[in-house]
Amino acid sequence: MSESGVEVSVVLPAYNEAATIESTVRTTLATLDGFLPAGSYEVVVAEDGCDDETPEIAAQLAAEDDRVLHFHNDERLGRGGALNAAFRAANGDTLAYFDTDLATDMRHLEELVESVRSGDADVATGS
Repeated sequence: MSESGVEVSVVLPAYNEAATIESTVRTTLATLDGFLPAGSYEVVVAEDGCDDETPEIAAQLAAEDDRVLHFHNDERLGRGGALNAAFRAANGDTLAYFDTDLATDMRHLEELVESVRSGDADVATGS
C-alpha cells in the first residue's frame, strides 16, 4: 500500500469533456465506494490541454472531494501522454482507466480491479 493509503487509482482521460466529466467522476466514486474501503482509492482526472470548461470543473471537483485529483496539462499531450503523466502522479498500487463516456459497464469494474489487487492477475482488461 502507498504511504497515502491509496491502493487503487482510477484515471479518467479528459479532453473537452465539460458536458460529462462531473457525472462521470461522481459515478466512478459511487462505484468504487461500493466495493473499496474509504480512503483506499482516488479518481484522477487527466485533463489534456482542454479548451472548454473541463479544467475548471475538474479543479472544482478536486477542491470539493479529497478522493479526486485533477492532473492538468497546459499543452495537448494526446491520450497516451496524458495517461502516462497521470499514472506517474497517481498514488495507487493498482491503476485503472476508462473513457469518460462510460462506455465500459461499471458493473465489471470491481471484478477487474479485484483480480489485480488480489494478485491473481498482473493486468486485467475489459471491453
